[in-house]
Amino acid sequence: MESFYYSYLLKSYDRKNKCLISGLSCDYKKTLPYFVADVKKKYPDVDVVECIVIKNDEDSFRKEYVDILILWKADDEVLVTN
Repeated sequence: MESFYYSYLLKSYDRKNKCLISGLSCDYKKTLPYFVADVKKKYPDVDVVECIVIKNDEDSFRKEYVDILILWKADDEVLVTN
């Protein structure tokens, strides 16, 4: 029987694609909202939050991208009026 577990690598980037902060978690659903809130508080210019799913098993260590969240700022939006 194959034994494995998942871990999640969370990273945040600014507009210049510079990594601002990263963290590792074993519970994606509970960690993601707090990670995003914490990053936005500490780094107001954060634009992207990325989550990588890592499947850890006996024979391999594999990474897969699962979510990329783009955080838009209101002053960046261009509003079109008719």
